Amino acid sequence: TSVFAQTFTNWELLLVDDGSTDRSTEVALGYVQRYPERVRYLEHPNHENRGLAASRNLGLYNSSAEYIAPLDADDVWFPNKLERQVELLTRNPEALMLYGASLYWHGWSGEPMDAARDHIVLPGVPVSKVHRPPSLLRLRLRGKASSPCPSDLLLRREAFRCLGGFEEGFSGIYSVFEDQAFLAKVFLNAPVYVTGECLDKYRLHPESLCAVQERDGAMRQIHAFYLKWLASYLSSRVVADPSL
Repeated sequence: TSVFAQTFTNWELLLVDDGSTDRSTEVALGYVQRYPERVRYLEHPNHENRGLAASRNLGLYNSSAEYIAPLDADDVWFPNKLERQVELLTRNPEALMLYGASLYWHGWSGEPMDAARDHIVLPGVPVSKVHRPPSLLRLRLRGKASSPCPSDLLLRREAFRCLGGFEEGFSGIYSVFEDQAFLAKVFLNAPVYVTGECLDKYRLHPESLCAVQERDGAMRQIHAFYLKWLASYLSSRVVADPSL
């Protein structure tokens, strides 16, 4: 519903069904029926479950828009999110991607104690500027920059043509880091505009992918998988930057 509340009205909504087994298909098709000119339904062949990266790619490669904004099912955009980010990216034509701050949202539960835990996570890098590659990757690897939430990103479609989309090898437990792999590719290869504005809510709950893997003690293994992939990717790109 936060898409329909946007002050920026020139949008198309692509609903990607990753093999759902609840009422999600029915709900999605209901939106298509009500808004056929604005909403499209996509699924993998045979209604398969292929994971986050493959589902993001399905939506991204079916989009014909100049700008692409991922939105995970459990997150929320503020009403001016698209309007403000499109304005900022238009002002900075050299940047292929934009991100900012996010509200880490516990208060969705309606409980006052959870609402008290809500807090804004800032980017951790200088804002209101374009960062040249690979500065953001260097800062991220040193732990000196926050990782943007996928639902906060705005990208030019050409970024996917240049970088090849999300890495579908990040599946199963490793799907937690599919966004990190994509961001590493962007940070290594493309100028990125960073704003200090908070325009989305990142929902935190005990059944999220990150929470489940943390609880299962799998994060060390997942980090190692990501770093091995990153080392291979940097080698394939013949990156000679000694800091990286």
